[in-house]
Amino acid sequence: MGDSARVAVFEDGQTIVGFLPFQLSSRGVAAPIGRKLNTRQAFIHQPGLEWSWSELLAETRLHVLELQDVVGAQGAGVRSLVSASSPMIDTATGWQRYLAAIGRHKSVRTILYKERKLHRDHGGDVDFGSGPAKDFVDLGRLAAWKSRQYRLSGWPDIFAQRETLALLRLLAEECGDSLRAVGSSLRIGGEVVATDLSLSTGTVFAGWFAAHNPNFACYSPGAIRTLRTVEAAFCCGVRCIDLSRGDEQYKNALTNDHCDVATGFVFRQSVHSRVYQARRWPKSAVTSYVLAHPGVRSLVRHSLRRVGEVREQCAMLVS
Repeated sequence: MGDSARVAVFEDGQTIVGFLPFQLSSRGVAAPIGRKLNTRQAFIHQPGLEWSWSELLAETRLHVLELQDVVGAQGAGVRSLVSASSPMIDTATGWQRYLAAIGRHKSVRTILYKERKLHRDHGGDVDFGSGPAKDFVDLGRLAAWKSRQYRLSGWPDIFAQRETLALLRLLAEECGDSLRAVGSSLRIGGEVVATDLSLSTGTVFAGWFAAHNPNFACYSPGAIRTLRTVEAAFCCGVRCIDLSRGDEQYKNALTNDHCDVATGFVFRQSVHSRVYQARRWPKSAVTSYVLAHPGVRSLVRHSLRRVGEVREQCAMLVS
């Protein structure tokens, strides 16, 4: 993030009443701090505080603030933000009743079958663990596997930036009272085959980065690890598990609730913001069309994967 990261602090007299973290991308235009690493955004403020996005932007001298997933009512009534639904898991029913409910999905039954097969093939060598990230996640392997996954998918590899792993290491080593990093790993004979790094408070568990060893893909170790990580989160007593916005199949199977978010940007009237909107419109229109048509979205994903595979093969030839 470097020198572009900012946290605006708002005060009422001598009292701090709010924080707005952001990252400058160009003059007068900012994005969520951490960009692709950030799956939720909000203006963090004192309860009951009256405010508006235009006021915040004026005080921070911003013309535009891009938002990928602004929470709750903070996106209500803003025409430049589009409402979306983000999958959640409500833990109120308890693990056993929840598992029975999602067990009707074919994908969940397949995960449980492959988990049984894994135990049959490897006996007592299979082990799952979850807890403080510094003890239960292999960040080196997570970064390597996730980097390969990004490259093969055709998407930009955020793990190619050294700051990404540095941030994950910092979070894994620090353990605060209100926020903690949680890791989980599935091992066979002591070897990590699937691992993840998530974030948790006393009430919310938020899945973040996860990856698995492609050499064990026949067992779907990532899916098994995900299901057992969800079980561990239930046992920790959180009220909900945030799966983050996305249409991945496993999210459709695991979710039993949702939260409302909004995506887009907020702005204040200025020449800068009008120029930004004029430049942004073509890309926004194309993205909206792709997302609204599953067949086109599938074609785009397939094309990106092909690009990623070719890029990976070229890199192997060069090395």
